Amino acid sequence: VLFTDDLESIKICKVYDIDFVTTLAFLVKLVYDEKIDKDESSIKFDLLTKYGYYSKEILNHALEECNKKWNK
Repeated sequence: VLFTDDLESIKICKVYDIDFVTTLAFLVKLVYDEKIDKDESSIKFDLLTKYGYYSKEILNHALEECNKKWNK
């Protein structure tokens, strides 16, 4: 598995059928696997909002997924 946020690397992974994970997907997985708590993940979401290239819509969708886990 390749961990990347680089668009060109993601395209190459798709062409060669290589599994990849983005930072945002990894963060959501950490939340679902209870490897990080709500406070720590909120800090990470804030950092991705500030420094990442993700759109607000994508970040909000990921945050909604995390909220599903937290609100169980």
